[in-house]
Amino acid sequence: MIASLLGPVYGGILAGAPIRAGGTIFLEYLHRGEASASGLTGGVLAAMIANVGFAAVLYFGIPRIGLPMSFVAASIVFVVMAAPIIMLLK
Repeated sequence: MIASLLGPVYGGILAGAPIRAGGTIFLEYLHRGEASASGLTGGVLAAMIANVGFAAVLYFGIPRIGLPMSFVAASIVFVVMAAPIIMLLK
């Protein structure tokens, strides 16, 4: 809601901010300790890197191929980018 009030660019910056991830990592630490929080942070790292590809495909794809096909393509890019990072973190 707040992001939509800020306009598309600033709203997008707020939507992409690591506010949720930081809180989730902190709660994981409180409930399960440092090792678990560290593992969770690896997953967050993979997702954030893959989100760059996801967002780039949407940004360039929506005007060219439309929203539905852009989401399909962006989702594929997300998985393709995240999978090798997750494998490296194991």
